[in-house]
Amino acid sequence: MELTIELIREAGIRLPSPVGQTIGIVGGLVIGDAVVHAGYVSYTMVLVVAVTAISSFLVPSNDMSTSIRVLRFPIMFIASVFGALGILFAVMFLLIHLAKLDSFGTPYMAPVMPFRLRDMKDTFVRLPIWKFNERPQEAHPQILRQEWNSREWENNEEQH
Repeated sequence: MELTIELIREAGIRLPSPVGQTIGIVGGLVIGDAVVHAGYVSYTMVLVVAVTAISSFLVPSNDMSTSIRVLRFPIMFIASVFGALGILFAVMFLLIHLAKLDSFGTPYMAPVMPFRLRDMKDTFVRLPIWKFNERPQEAHPQILRQEWNSREWENNEEQH
């Protein structure tokens, strides 16, 4: 079922915009209905695959979206063979691999691994810009504190 959705998605990308959207919608409806009536899959399976396909568009980066689409198939295979334990091991293996990677001398998972609380100002929740007065340690800055002051008016009010 996932392979069918991927084929429809690729066909929709390669066709002109209005035709591609129509192929995606109609193809998904027709093929989904046909496989359910043929008894190959259940309605629940079609619903899970549809939610998975729609949620794949939530990833903002096209490169990361492609990586997730490629990794989804081996993880599904491992899950079908080993069950929930297989998913756990696959995700654990993926996180260990990402923790070992470096990008231009900076750990790929920084500041989560190695953990530095001071550098996590915009990792999960974006703090106000005036909180960003120090450069991240993983960037190996020559000058740790930034030279600009985003709340300059506070200093000016104190002087008056």
